[in-house]
Amino acid sequence: MNKQPPSPFTYLDFRRFLEDAFAFRQAHNPKFSLRAFSKLAGYSTPNFLKLVTEGKLNLNPETVAGTARALGLNKKEQDFFESLTWFNQAKDHETKNRYFEKLLKAEPYRTFKILGASQYRYFSHWYNPVIRELVVHPDFDGSPAWIAKRIFPAITVPQAKKSLALLKELNLVQVDASGTRWHQTDLTLATESEAASLALMNFHKAMLSVSLEALQHFPSSRRDFRCLTVSLSPSDFRELKSRFEDFWRETLLFANRKSNAANVYQINMQVFPLMREPEEDNV
Repeated sequence: MNKQPPSPFTYLDFRRFLEDAFAFRQAHNPKFSLRAFSKLAGYSTPNFLKLVTEGKLNLNPETVAGTARALGLNKKEQDFFESLTWFNQAKDHETKNRYFEKLLKAEPYRTFKILGASQYRYFSHWYNPVIRELVVHPDFDGSPAWIAKRIFPAITVPQAKKSLALLKELNLVQVDASGTRWHQTDLTLATESEAASLALMNFHKAMLSVSLEALQHFPSSRRDFRCLTVSLSPSDFRELKSRFEDFWRETLLFANRKSNAANVYQINMQVFPLMREPEEDNV
């Protein structure tokens, strides 16, 4: 049996933390109940915690404070737990971003090195994946100045240097003993966590802006922008998504067979409804 209570700094979901924290208390004191916890936290409903962990209720500033008190969290833990709660409960992308940035600033969180933070850092700037692809260019020498000069849209030398350092830290690129020959590793970052989803949202938004610049900057001979507006049934849409999945897999296999790559390309594809569902009429 674990002798140390769960730490909020090892979670990216406050509901899972509450679930584990309560289970820990109950394992060490079988008489500890939801009713007892509610009394300590000042909840008005005996099963309030259960409803929260099941996602049926949210916390507010008052119940966050009461919950932290019932769990015996110290000041740093309470501040992190509060930010984690607002991060999970945020309704818009900007708010979620703001609170995740606060989570990343917490020293204990950085110490635990949660994978989600690495995912967030990798996708936080659109040029990180681009630079990872650039390392296979025959002229790549690891120089931030070369990267900054070749990449589009332009980035600064310090940005290129910081990005390259991050890629090495995450073991996404490696350099040989001579320090001159670079290559990509086979490591990929999973994208299931909430942090990665948030980072991917940032990445897609940034890439949409980059695509607008590319549309205006490059002649048609060097780019390919297309669009279709079509009518589909729900089953047709599911089949189309499945075909897209096949396309992405085939494209990745094709790209992985590349040799002497002379350029880096961004492949975007968007498909989304242009009509609201009936149940959205009052939303």
